[in-house]
Amino acid sequence: MIYEKDINMSAVDAVQRFKECAKENGLTVVGEKNLKDTFKENGYFYPFNTYVLEVCHSEMAVNILNTTEQAVYFLPCKISIFETDEAVKIGFRKPSKLIATLEHGDESKHYAAEVEDTLMQIIDRMVTE
Repeated sequence: MIYEKDINMSAVDAVQRFKECAKENGLTVVGEKNLKDTFKENGYFYPFNTYVLEVCHSEMAVNILNTTEQAVYFLPCKISIFETDEAVKIGFRKPSKLIATLEHGDESKHYAAEVEDTLMQIIDRMVTE
């Protein structure tokens, strides 16, 4: 259900690099939030950068929504980039698994798989850089 890799760069650098790779692959980052900052604004301390990026491939999203409007519950895709004591990790929930849970999801499975493959390729590329 989750695709996750350790990455050999800081979380801040990984966010920037992911944005560049996303754009190169026809994806748009439509939202970015560091949960560490949100927690701080609400009076809580959390020591690790924890980014959530919302990523959209507009053509695929429209095709999926035209098949099953319920997909709105997990669009856009969310990429997580976060620090732990041991490593920086990058990952996401697999769209193909999410869409399979929806009524009429089978009709959009190939769109979700295409986006999923693109996200995995971006992450795999970042891991080897």
